[in-house]
Amino acid sequence: MARWRDVDLLPKVIRGDFSKQILPGTLERALHVLVDDERNLSPFSAALEDDLTGAPRVPPRRAPEDCPVRLPPRHRQFALHRGHLPRSHRLGAGPHRSQRSMVRTLVVVPLLLTLLLGGCVTPIPLNTLKYDQKTTVTSTKEAAVFVTSGAVRGGSGSMMLPVGGIFIPVSTGPNPEFQFHSEDQQAFAESLRIELVRLGILKSAIADQNANVDLRIQVIFAQTYHDPSWQEYVLDVVAEMTGGKEPLLRQYRVVSSEKDSTWEKWNTNAYEGKVKAARRLMEKLVPDIERYVASM
Repeated sequence: MARWRDVDLLPKVIRGDFSKQILPGTLERALHVLVDDERNLSPFSAALEDDLTGAPRVPPRRAPEDCPVRLPPRHRQFALHRGHLPRSHRLGAGPHRSQRSMVRTLVVVPLLLTLLLGGCVTPIPLNTLKYDQKTTVTSTKEAAVFVTSGAVRGGSGSMMLPVGGIFIPVSTGPNPEFQFHSEDQQAFAESLRIELVRLGILKSAIADQNANVDLRIQVIFAQTYHDPSWQEYVLDVVAEMTGGKEPLLRQYRVVSSEKDSTWEKWNTNAYEGKVKAARRLMEKLVPDIERYVASM
């Protein structure tokens, strides 16, 4: 009669080389850093109680299915009789089951919060931005401040879905709503016009590029790019100013998260990322506009 080996159908984690599989800038890498470096896992040590009588356990930062193997009942009774098993393996449920639940919680909760913050949030208008730096130039100049839109791009993101007790990364395509599109660019131009007048750099600023004014400021969004993994925005912008003694051309590259820590990146949703990018762009534009107006 044939003898068959028992097959363990319980969930398993597929083994792999993490140093090659989780790359910087991905959601998987962020989860790895968050669990390894940012979380306090000391409660696991207190729950094990295996310092004197038990066998060494797998550290809680490792995959939960890497915990000590499950022994068949016959072998388990023998090991208990000989005292080879730690307390957490003795009859019934012990910290080893709760340990796996806590590790999954540490991973799932930040993931769900990230997905929530990245999508289901209230949009933040870009036409109410404020420039909070000190300015020294005032004038009675009237200007036309307008934008020209270029390529609007977005990268593919990833999210972790639980399947059979393991988490599988699933790629998602670009989301046009979260990209820095032409409507956002027009809203930024509106904020820029308001601030230039409020600060006294200009007497008036309008959007009509064909109006009879003292100078024209054209903000060209050559390309905008949205990275959904960190809700990060990269803006490649050119500013052209005419009406003074000589025309002025400036190029800017703005990265919304360039001053953020890892934790701040995790706590930034798409709309907050747009605001950060727009503010950083305004911080670069206003001083150049101020110098150009002073030279007229």
